[in-house]
Amino acid sequence: MLYIDEYIHQRKLEDGMNEFDTSQKLSNIRSCINYIFEYFDQYLNIEGAENRTNSDNEKIRKYERALRHFSPDVKNWLVSIYDIYKRQINRNISNILYQSDIFPFMYEDSDFRAISYECYTQLVKQFPFIKDQSELLFKFIKEYHVNLIMGFTYYLNGYWDNRASWPAKYKKN
Repeated sequence: MLYIDEYIHQRKLEDGMNEFDTSQKLSNIRSCINYIFEYFDQYLNIEGAENRTNSDNEKIRKYERALRHFSPDVKNWLVSIYDIYKRQINRNISNILYQSDIFPFMYEDSDFRAISYECYTQLVKQFPFIKDQSELLFKFIKEYHVNLIMGFTYYLNGYWDNRASWPAKYKKN
């Protein structure tokens, strides 16, 4: 779920709005007002927001921040599942992926597609609400794999740079 300023920014980019073009001033004002109405009428689920407590809203915002490395559609999918069912399904998915010894070495879409189908068959038994959402699961797995590689790279670089953590026999100059 995006904040209003993020939503307006996204819509401006989608529409290719140049806010500094003074000849389009009235058109830009109309568009921005329409973005605000769209945000509250269509994007934001006002009924759900009224029924949530501040604690619930804070938990959702915290979960959104934890998913900052994912694309907006994957992030919105995971947050909507969390909002409705109170399940952080990304944890269940990652647990299934860790069971595969070859997951870190996958790089082709066909490999990701195959593992997403395996994951889907396991998840749909436990979480029937993800039925017909296999494409978003596939996108999550692809993006999660990239984040996993970035994590490994960060870890290895940190280990390489920290000679104090190396075993004694490898510390020789």
